[in-house]
Amino acid sequence: MPKPWWKRKGLRVTLIIVIVLGGLLVLTDRVAASIAEDKVATLISQEAGNQGVTMTQEPDVDMGGWPFVTQVFGGEYEQIDIAFRDITAQGVNLPELNVHATNVTAAMSDVLNGAGPVIAQSMTADARLTYDSISDTLAQTDAAVEISAEGDQLVVKSALDVFGTQVPVEGAATIEMAENAVKVTVTEMTAVGMQVPPGGEGLIQEFAAGLSKEIPLPPLPYNLTLSDVRVEPDAVVLSASASDVPLV
Repeated sequence: MPKPWWKRKGLRVTLIIVIVLGGLLVLTDRVAASIAEDKVATLISQEAGNQGVTMTQEPDVDMGGWPFVTQVFGGEYEQIDIAFRDITAQGVNLPELNVHATNVTAAMSDVLNGAGPVIAQSMTADARLTYDSISDTLAQTDAAVEISAEGDQLVVKSALDVFGTQVPVEGAATIEMAENAVKVTVTEMTAVGMQVPPGGEGLIQEFAAGLSKEIPLPPLPYNLTLSDVRVEPDAVVLSASASDVPLV
């Protein structure tokens, strides 16, 4: 037997109320997270300045986990992601640094009042060096250089003046960690699509040797220690980590 119309209507009203309240709960939670993220971003920017790091804008902060409000009351956060853009330290620029802090503790009043401490039990980070920035570093005054990725190796392209003839050249390069730097080594370079003028091979190899350089890296915030470098399609990615880190 079908339910009376007033019972069906009451069920619909109940469902609507539940949906509305659920939406309000999600909205309130996200508003609270957004306020806290802005506060933490300002604190992190100030702390980075204290460590000699300058940036053109405050970092983007994303305080993950659901619901956020219960994390605030508990003073423990699952993960905080921090995206730095265009940071500079000791005159060296780093286009992009993405930090992932997990098991973060901070008192509710400190976060909402824009104060510390905010402590991360563990932290990992990826710093990205674009191929354009590497190309600019390797380029010599008389020859432009183009760096790209091919698998796990770098490809180096340029054009070299060999006794008055512009010779397109191409080679392979490797990249590895060095002390406070990454080292790019051009392993081979040959002419492409044309015969090299007599005596030009030596100039090409000399040019290749001059492209092998160390690219200095700025000191990373939070005592992050570099551990690995890898080649990706759009950038060279440097991995770093740290533990028991005061974010602010």
